[in-house]
Amino acid sequence: MDKILCLGKNFPQHAAEMGEEQPPFPVVFSKFPSTLLACDASEIATIDLSAFEVDAVHHECEVVLQIGTPAHRVRGEEALEHVRAVTVGLDLTHRPLQRVAKEKGHPWALAKNFPQAAIIGPFVPLQDFPDFQSTTFELTINNTVQQSSQLNSAFVGAAEAVASLSQLFPLLEGDLVFMGTPPGVGPLRHGQKLGLRYGSINYNCQVTTQAKT
Repeated sequence: MDKILCLGKNFPQHAAEMGEEQPPFPVVFSKFPSTLLACDASEIATIDLSAFEVDAVHHECEVVLQIGTPAHRVRGEEALEHVRAVTVGLDLTHRPLQRVAKEKGHPWALAKNFPQAAIIGPFVPLQDFPDFQSTTFELTINNTVQQSSQLNSAFVGAAEAVASLSQLFPLLEGDLVFMGTPPGVGPLRHGQKLGLRYGSINYNCQVTTQAKT
């Protein structure tokens, strides 16, 4: 993996809940590969937020594409040929830092890059998930659905996203594309049990805000 690219404001209802207009193309930002936490279904992963103030870090549930073959300046009709697999994950955001950055017109890097700021589950090959854009993905918190949508409700779909990003960056094998979050974002708090579901993908996390002793 060379990079993690993310689309912001790609679900109009999420842009609205943040009090912002839908841009002509989603905001593009990046996360460092070192921020990645990869989870599987065999154990409950721990999201450690003990370094942050209460309610500062917010969850954003998203479909994540994994690039399988290099793509540079590809066309929309061939873009999905370069996607190997998909999963559901979390783009974690330090909301106070993001608000300050937005007010000053600065990049969001400080708000989007910290340990475990990018969380992904097990991948399903695209060839085994033909209806991935019409399948519901969701985040539950303590068994209550907090975020739920389908990728076909996004402003920009998977093919257009990959094709457009490939005009700006050479996409390399293993690169990840976070496709944006639907409405329902909110703070993560100590003791919460998170469940992420998307087709056959099913994994769980727990949140801790208490420092280890």
